[in-house]
Order: sequence, then C-alpha cells, then structure tokens
Amino acid sequence: MARSVLDVALMFGAIAGVDPLDATTLDAPLDDFAAAAQPRDLAGVRIGLDADYVLTGLDGVTEAALKAAIATLQAAGATIVEVSVGEVRPMLEKATAAAFVEAAISHAASYPSARSSYSELFTRLLDVGHAASARDYASVAIWRREFHGRLRRVFRHADVLIAPVMPTEPPPLEAFAAMLSEPPLSVAPLLVYTIPFNLAGVPSLTLPMGTEPSNGPLGFQLIGPDLSEALLLSVGAAYEHAAGTAAKHPAV
Repeated sequence: MARSVLDVALMFGAIAGVDPLDATTLDAPLDDFAAAAQPRDLAGVRIGLDADYVLTGLDGVTEAALKAAIATLQAAGATIVEVSVGEVRPMLEKATAAAFVEAAISHAASYPSARSSYSELFTRLLDVGHAASARDYASVAIWRREFHGRLRRVFRHADVLIAPVMPTEPPPLEAFAAMLSEPPLSVAPLLVYTIPFNLAGVPSLTLPMGTEPSNGPLGFQLIGPDLSEALLLSVGAAYEHAAGTAAKHPAV
C-alpha cells in the first residue's frame, strides 16, 4: 500500500526474492522493479476483459469508474481484448471457508484453548474453519489448481486482466460495523474479484479509479500471470500518469 506505483515498486524490490529462512519463497531472478514503474506508451499491451464476470453485479458508481479506467488505458495505447476466466461465483463461499480453515490451523496452538483471549468476531471466523468439511476444503484445493491452469490459457491472449476490487462502493463505517455481526461467510460475495486470483497465486496491482459520491476510494486491479510483477508495475505506472492519480492524496 503506497501513494504511487513507484513506491510500490521500491517496496516490492525490497521484499522480493529468496529468503533462506522461508522455504516458501521463490528463488528466481528479480527484475528492476523501479525501472519498470516508469510511465510508458501502452501500445501493444493487451488488457483482457471478461465482461460477463467483471461487469455483472456492479453498482452504478463502480461500473462507471471502471469503464472510465478502461478508457484511460485505451487512450494510453492499450488494446482491450475479450477473454473468459470462467465461472467463479459458485466457489466463493467454499473458498472463504477454506481461508478460515487455514486461519484455524495457524491458531491451533492457542485456539480454542485460549478462546477468551480472542475477539467475538475472530472466534466466529475460527469456528467456521473448525466446522468446515475435508471434502469442501479439498474441493477448493482442486479448484485453485484448475483455475490457475485456466488462467495460463487466458494469458495466451492477454498480457494482463482488469477487474474491480469490489462490486460495490466502500460501505460507510456504520454499514461495515453491521456487516461484522453477520455470519462470517456472508462476506464471500464481496470477494468475487479478489479471492479467485489469490487462490490461483498470481500477482495483481490495485490502482485508484476515482471516488464515490461521499469521497470514499474506488479501486481496480490489474492481474497478471506468474512472475509478471514488472509488467503490472509498468502498465500501472502508465495508467497512473495518464489518470494523474499519483498527485491525489486523501485529506489526513
């Protein structure tokens, strides 16, 4: 999270790479991320748009902002190509529950044995993880491999994909507080544009696309194939330059 794409690039350059103390890190050559995060012409860059997925279920404010962002990318030289990532919505609730299963595993040493030290919200989340079936968790594990394979085929026709971050404008604090009292899995529909790509393990870059009427931020994602961080930063920097978003900071 940063004020500019270049700041993101500098941060990513500092944390990317193999860590001998972390077996999950990837030992792969690193790009010059700061050099990638410079404004450029997007001629030749193909941005994949799955309209059935991306533009279905959006509120009016989010849809208008996303279409404006797409127009900005086109004005910078990018070509919009039609793609299909397939249907993801049937997996959202199971995928969210799977994340809660992993949270339960991470907290196994202290939950439920030290249940009283946890917040009510987090205990409800962990209880969902404990109650999930092995079959449902396995179905998500299988689906994420299949979805990753599907994306590899999609990226033969597009360099990056575009999608909003959320289907609606950000809820005000009162509405967000009310959401916290709902069952934990009720948040799944809000994750329709994020959790599938998180599960696939592919990189994404979130960029601002204006504000909603009460001045809350709106954002969209550029999503790329494995190890495409430099490309995402490059396209993001071009959009940022064309849209002038780097100079727009919220009042503090």
